[in-house]
Amino acid sequence: MRRGLILILEQRWDSQQIPQLHAVLTKTRGPYSANRKIQLMRTVFNKGIQWKVFDGENPFKAITLHEEKPRERFLSEEEAGALLKTLDDMQNIQVGLVTGTIL
Repeated sequence: MRRGLILILEQRWDSQQIPQLHAVLTKTRGPYSANRKIQLMRTVFNKGIQWKVFDGENPFKAITLHEEKPRERFLSEEEAGALLKTLDDMQNIQVGLVTGTIL
């Protein structure tokens, strides 16, 4: 993981590239997805600064994210069924590990 982080940090990011990246991501993936990508890159650079593998200011820090509206979403019947099945499978695995029937 650290190696991939270092490869990203070694690239040159200029002040014009990042807003253009955000704009392209907004157009191709949508504003929420573009925001997630910028937030991810902010985190990558913050981690690089913390680990002392990047020296300087976080180039993604100054980007203004798109406004996001909170929403309420409910699972569909299909999604709820898949979630319940997964939880049931996880419980069976945990019981098996505790009882020694799954090693």
